Amino acid sequence: MARRGHLHEVEVVDDVDPGGATPDPSPPGGAAAGDGDPAAGSGRRRVALLVGAGLVVALVVAGVVGQVVVDRRERALIAAVAALPYSVNLLTRPPEPAWETTTRYRLQIADVRTPDGLLVSVPAATQGPVAVTAVDAATGSEVWRTEVLDGSTHVDPRTGARALSFPGRCEQAGSRADLVTCWVDDGVEVLTADGSAEIPPTVTRVLTLDARDGSVVTDVTGALGAGVMDASFAAVADVVVVALPTEGGADVVAVGPDGAERWRTTVALPEGADEQWFSVRTVGDLVSVSSPTALRLLDAHGRTVRSWGRDADSPYIAAELVAGRVHVVAYPQEGSDATDPDDDVRTTVLLPEGDVELAGYPLVALDDGSVPGLLLTMREDGVTAWDVAGEELWTRDGWVAGNAVLIGGRLHLAGESAVVTLDARTGEVMWESTAMKGTIVPDGRHLLGLARAPSTAGEPQLVALDPADGTEMWRSPLPEGTEDVTVSGRMLVAIDSTVGDDLTLTVLR
Repeated sequence: MARRGHLHEVEVVDDVDPGGATPDPSPPGGAAAGDGDPAAGSGRRRVALLVGAGLVVALVVAGVVGQVVVDRRERALIAAVAALPYSVNLLTRPPEPAWETTTRYRLQIADVRTPDGLLVSVPAATQGPVAVTAVDAATGSEVWRTEVLDGSTHVDPRTGARALSFPGRCEQAGSRADLVTCWVDDGVEVLTADGSAEIPPTVTRVLTLDARDGSVVTDVTGALGAGVMDASFAAVADVVVVALPTEGGADVVAVGPDGAERWRTTVALPEGADEQWFSVRTVGDLVSVSSPTALRLLDAHGRTVRSWGRDADSPYIAAELVAGRVHVVAYPQEGSDATDPDDDVRTTVLLPEGDVELAGYPLVALDDGSVPGLLLTMREDGVTAWDVAGEELWTRDGWVAGNAVLIGGRLHLAGESAVVTLDARTGEVMWESTAMKGTIVPDGRHLLGLARAPSTAGEPQLVALDPADGTEMWRSPLPEGTEDVTVSGRMLVAIDSTVGDDLTLTVLR
């Protein structure tokens, strides 16, 4: 505004008589202004210059404002992606190895990442004490360790046998991000030349810890009873839910932080049932209770939200949380998935508008919500998009060999031979790239993955693609032996399974 005022003032001073008289606007002889009058031409030039200068200023301001809007939108997108599961924070430069750990048959470095950047898990232990530990996500150094079992109850494997330990797991204690609930036991699996056999646990503990220092907040083991022998539990709201086998089925019991029973419900099995097993899992803010004959979804107060019976057509049913929505998948046979076009897999999606049943297996997609109401499934040999009424929107042929990522209205699919990006609203192909293979990891500005053809012979590389058009933005070296990349604890991780049965997981920062 100051600049425009200054220009206007110069114009006025130039045209006003110093004595204060107002000049006669008509030139001598009564000729019209501008008819060969040099003064009039000069005035027009000044006006043109002023208009031109003002236009330049306006364009510059508009450009600056436009860039600010673009930057703001990009920052908002980056923040939105960073808040989603299976994504990583923005990489401002090609990453380098920070630290590594070795696991056995497990792609996750930890069960829970806390707001303070701690990774909480129950490390494998075939001998000695069993503990819950937390390590610093930035360095991998141990921050705290809480011994839960002293190791005296471990069963020694037979001579010549090799033991594997999966001693438990942790999850966030409902809505309390500062607490973790952990299940810990002393069970092992023994491997021999003849096969494998599970040695069931003799001791189980279920307790809630302060995620900041590992101190025990509540030990609910006693309240749950001696029948708790399977690492199957759910932590929702402020309760821990387990299934306790009974003679005719199981009691599903919820215990509060004070160890007091909050509610109990019974799951019955038909008389003479061939199988007797129960699985309890957290699915969003619901509790999934599976048995040989049914699947029930309970809320945090023990009320049944939905239930499905298993029958000859759909003997296998599972509840999953996909892209923030509860999906219930019915399989015609054990181990079925969308890779077999003959399998009639059906998926029921629980929506506020009402349940909708879709054909196919749910396409596991990181979804930023940029296309509201879009539902995705894999069926036969392609991807199908649906609306919330169950109407088919479009179908795209081609098997998704890896994962799927939906950000900014673009659906990025990890195909067998290329990354394919579709307009999520129409299914139209926007771009394809053969530069990447395996898992797609987004950070808000890049799509990250393993380079299909490294530019340096024999050395694995990370490649970053522009989500808008698939342009390769940069490459960087990965640790020797890297076979894929993934997300664990909101960190980019390189996977190496080339040495024995162990997995080497390297955190990239």
